[in-house]
Amino acid sequence: MDNYKDYIYSMNIIESMNCKEFINYMDSENFENFKSNICHVLKNMGDLPFLIAILKKDVIRFCYQNNILLECYYLLGMIDYLCRLNDFPFDGSYDDIRQYKFKEPVFPEGVDYLCYIYKNNIARDEYLKKAIPEFLMYNIVESDIRNVA
Repeated sequence: MDNYKDYIYSMNIIESMNCKEFINYMDSENFENFKSNICHVLKNMGDLPFLIAILKKDVIRFCYQNNILLECYYLLGMIDYLCRLNDFPFDGSYDDIRQYKFKEPVFPEGVDYLCYIYKNNIARDEYLKKAIPEFLMYNIVESDIRNVA
């Protein structure tokens, strides 16, 4: 029953808000929070309902047009990854956005902290080896969207 409640809650979050409200709600303080919140919504909804909701609301286009680029490319990487994992048709409506990426890799904060503490880039190198290709296309280093509590 809890999974059903989580599904309904997550679906209501996406359906009841406009794009700006949704992004503000998901990004409560920073990009790390955004990623965590999005992964929780994905876990609660499941791949196909999540994809449909994000694409229907056109959150990616909204983020791109409003220069909310970390969130834009994270969601784009996620939908591309979910499409590949599930053999869903690839959505070409964002091809104009796909031609760009960040100049420098965007690592999770924890990886940057480890590099700072140990004064080397071993953590970055290891994380890059595990990176999901669809995120890495935009220079976002993400290795696991499923590992949420």
